[in-house]
Amino acid sequence: MTVEHIVPRSLGNIHYILRKGKVCRSCNNRFARYESAVLTSAIWLQHRQVYGVAKAELTPHRAEPEEIDLKRFIMKICYEAIHQSKPKVIKHYDFEPIRVELATGKEAKSELFKDKVLKNGKNIPGLIDRWRLGNNHIYLKYKDLDDRIYFMFRYGPLSNVLALRF
Repeated sequence: MTVEHIVPRSLGNIHYILRKGKVCRSCNNRFARYESAVLTSAIWLQHRQVYGVAKAELTPHRAEPEEIDLKRFIMKICYEAIHQSKPKVIKHYDFEPIRVELATGKEAKSELFKDKVLKNGKNIPGLIDRWRLGNNHIYLKYKDLDDRIYFMFRYGPLSNVLALRF
């Protein structure tokens, strides 16, 4: 039983977390692999260095994270953020396919858009968590449209939107 950082600690987040026992050790280790694949890529490492959360002597493991790693990285953050901060949204939609993809790898109906910004989206974290994340250049939003829900994860200039179909 470990504390689960909704947004990785390696992006500067120390406050926006799930309580102990919400994520098992096995899942936490799996999520760490998605995070590592993304956060040790050249572009993400560069921005982490700019914001002072990575040492300059770190070398990237690859130029770009694989699409599947980036998608699951964003999916994990958005799912946990919604679970923590917007439980009514969890009750409104069937998030089971997302939970299953994160736990087993079975693909959910989702699509990732790189370098996109979600216009007129609603903030996911509450005011204090939003302020703390903003101090680390991290923004989480969602928007409900038709049969999809869109999540945006932005870290400085890096912005990704995940569209989930229901």
